[in-house]
Amino acid sequence: MNKRTPYILLFLLLFVFLGTGCLDSSSSDDDSSGQTDNGNGDGNGNGNGDGGDNGDGDAGLEPLQGAWTSGCVFIDGENQILERHVDGNIAEGYFEIFDEADTSCANTPVFSGYLAWEISAGDEITTDSGVTARELDIELTDDPDGLGAPDNEYDIFRVEGDTPYFGDNPSTSPENRPTALDWDTPFHRMED
Repeated sequence: MNKRTPYILLFLLLFVFLGTGCLDSSSSDDDSSGQTDNGNGDGNGNGNGDGGDNGDGDAGLEPLQGAWTSGCVFIDGENQILERHVDGNIAEGYFEIFDEADTSCANTPVFSGYLAWEISAGDEITTDSGVTARELDIELTDDPDGLGAPDNEYDIFRVEGDTPYFGDNPSTSPENRPTALDWDTPFHRMED
């Protein structure tokens, strides 16, 4: 296995974030009436069916629209910056890997790459920690650097305020979709 393989795999796992039909959960999952907001309606459980539960994945992706960055994060022994751009149901991911000693990711990266996906949001689920998240399906559309990214991945996502979180271990099969969120690798909206 080449030295970059674990980092590329980690990048791919974190990219699942792109497919996140993120839920905007900046407040509570429940409103004051005690009814759960399913992300499809007025917050009182009176949905219009446009939030992804009816198979319309584009509508559930609204909170993910824009550009996002992880900032400099330490993952699997590497300092990295992950960046995601979501426009409609198209997601692009850029990543840079820095020397181990470069803990601020300030120098020239030792490796960088790009991937593109088509994403769709699915049903809401309750995670292992008891919060709601939305299923995210990811289909690879471009791997120009030959990184060997999976053709299809299945993840979850949740957006709290302006911070999306993705599943802790995206899968290549829908049956093994993660049920827990990776709280340690949040993304943040990039300034224009």
